[in-house]
Amino acid sequence: MTEINELCRDIQMKLPDEIWMLDSLERYRRGAVHTDDFARMDGRTYLFGVVEVPLAYEDDASFTWGCWIEVDRSLHDAYLEAFQSPAADRLTGDGRLANDIPGYEDAAGARVEVMFSSERRPVFVVDASNSLGRDQRSGLSLEDHQALDDILFGDDEDEDDAEDVDDDELDDEDDGDLNPKMEKAITIMGIVAAVVIVIIIIVIVVNLFGGIKSKKQSDTETSRTETTQTESQNEDTVTVPDFRGMTYADAQTEAEKKGLKLENKGEVSSDDYDEGEIANQDPESGKEVEEGTTIGVVISNGKGSVAVPNVTGDSEDDAVSALEKEGFKPNKTYAYDDSVEEGKVISQTPSAGDKAKTGDTITIVISQGAEAVTVPDVKTTYKSEDQAKALLTDFNVTVKTAYSDTLPEGIVMDQSIDPGKQVEKGSNITITVSMGPSPSQSVTATTYSFKATINLPGDTSNVSGATITLYDTSGNVLGQWDKAITDDFSISKTGLLAKEGYLVISWLDLNGNKINDQTTSTYQFTPES
Repeated sequence: MTEINELCRDIQMKLPDEIWMLDSLERYRRGAVHTDDFARMDGRTYLFGVVEVPLAYEDDASFTWGCWIEVDRSLHDAYLEAFQSPAADRLTGDGRLANDIPGYEDAAGARVEVMFSSERRPVFVVDASNSLGRDQRSGLSLEDHQALDDILFGDDEDEDDAEDVDDDELDDEDDGDLNPKMEKAITIMGIVAAVVIVIIIIVIVVNLFGGIKSKKQSDTETSRTETTQTESQNEDTVTVPDFRGMTYADAQTEAEKKGLKLENKGEVSSDDYDEGEIANQDPESGKEVEEGTTIGVVISNGKGSVAVPNVTGDSEDDAVSALEKEGFKPNKTYAYDDSVEEGKVISQTPSAGDKAKTGDTITIVISQGAEAVTVPDVKTTYKSEDQAKALLTDFNVTVKTAYSDTLPEGIVMDQSIDPGKQVEKGSNITITVSMGPSPSQSVTATTYSFKATINLPGDTSNVSGATITLYDTSGNVLGQWDKAITDDFSISKTGLLAKEGYLVISWLDLNGNKINDQTTSTYQFTPES
């Protein structure tokens, strides 16, 4: 029986079973990639960690299974990013065992909870519904441990006797039992010695007879030697060339020179080799093989195509990060957009979900927000309505009309947004166009007059003057006054056809810019006699 200190205490699985059972060409064809801690194939992702089964018969000791679990892509990528950093301590997740565990027929596919750490590999806690999970909680007895060791390595009971036999006893017992390993070693040594002796005898005989050979014998021996050499050449091994990067035709030519055969095993996407070039081979280059051996090769069909992620609506930084993570090169352009927040992606080319090869360029258009435009001056430069509209193409223009005793018909009298102001493109603006002097009034027509006192605002430290406009109740301009600030002042207007109206007082700062608009209540005009 194996001694306790000789019992195996850890076993490590090299890869998930699904990947391990494939040869190197098939792994390459299916895009299998792996490190000591991470693996991926056919869209499935795996993590390496340990299942620790405590030894019930020994304190602070355990049997450790190094094995793989299948996890969701999101957990795989999160752990990859947080690997060996404090962020790993905050991760939680679960998965499924991706290895058959000797001695535990029900373990493969068992659910496990993952305990992540920044300082060691993840620890897997197996669901208690299967035998491995139950042993993980109860511990291995000595008998169970010995039984597991036998499953893994066989029963070595026949090899652990004769260790306490003294040298004197061995000398005295010609027919005594020997350790089986010792018997095997002695037998091998005897065979090797016999072979050496035979070779020495052959060499001696050849040398003895070489000196007395006749010419005929010499010719015959030469012929035999040449035949032997030829036969030996036919049996020589060949070093496999490196066919990667060659076209299939060039590789075939090279293989024929070496006495090898070539077989096309299919195609695979490759970031390292151009389309039509050999991307992988089996056996690999540098190996010694017999002449006539067939070398399987896989041909590159260019870079692998993957779905372009949807980054529309993402921030600039998030979009760039998402594209680079999938192996694409982001190309950033910028444009104004009234509906998309500044700094967010408006559109992308190719579109989300389209296939593109890793390394391809993905163009994203990033919003600069609504475009800001400067309001032109159309009220103090004697612009016609058409001229004003031509200057206001970036605005939604509304036209109103009013009589003017100073501006001819068709000339812009006023604009609702002051010239020089920065506003969003597409803003609403109203222009007031002169209808010329008010029409002559009939002697029978009733006219009205208007008079009002304008009181200065409470704080005039930043006020230089005011523009006062009189409107009728339909919004038509009846009169306009520009006043510098001195004191309260009066304004008046006669010959009005309207019966009532209101004032809009635009207070101006020291630079002549509008501070605010003050609208009065409706005035009842006084009939003129």
